[in-house]
Amino acid sequence: METAQYFRQKAEQCRRLADGVGDQKDPVVANLLALAAEFEARAVALAAEEASAKQREQTAPSPPEPSN
Repeated sequence: METAQYFRQKAEQCRRLADGVGDQKDPVVANLLALAAEFEARAVALAAEEASAKQREQTAPSPPEPSN
C-alpha cells in the first residue's frame, strides 16, 4: 500500500523532471506539474485518513474489563 510519503516523493520527482525540460513551454512540463499536483492531493488525502483513523482510535471507548 502506498503511503503519503510515497506520493510526496513522486510529486517531487515530477517537479524535478519538469524543471529539467529545456523548453518550459513544452506541454510535457504542464503534464508533469499536473501529475505532481495529483500526487500531492493523494498524499494529503492519505495523511487526512491516517489522522482520522488515529483520532478514532484515541476517542474510542475501551472495552469493559471482565469481572470475576
